[in-house]
Amino acid sequence: PMLHYEISDDPWAPPHAAAALRAWYSRATVTVRAVRPEALGLTRIGHFGFFRAGPTDALWREIAETVSGARPVHARPADEKKAPSVYPFAASTPPTR
Repeated sequence: PMLHYEISDDPWAPPHAAAALRAWYSRATVTVRAVRPEALGLTRIGHFGFFRAGPTDALWREIAETVSGARPVHARPADEKKAPSVYPFAASTPPTR
């Protein structure tokens, strides 16, 4: 399984580049998370903003839970719509080949 984040304002990895990267992993089951800066209360994330502490912490918690096996990559909290600050992203379907 692969958890793939697409940051909407990433100039180095726009959607077409992110899709090309995913295509290299043709045997993986991919879950794509589309992340918008405004969903995190930010004006910008960019390419490196994901690695700064603060509003992206919710994304890092998801990564830690997924890697540790505490939560399957495709699992979604039942109350996600009630708590957008905890899981501020949307899932999308990966492109098919």
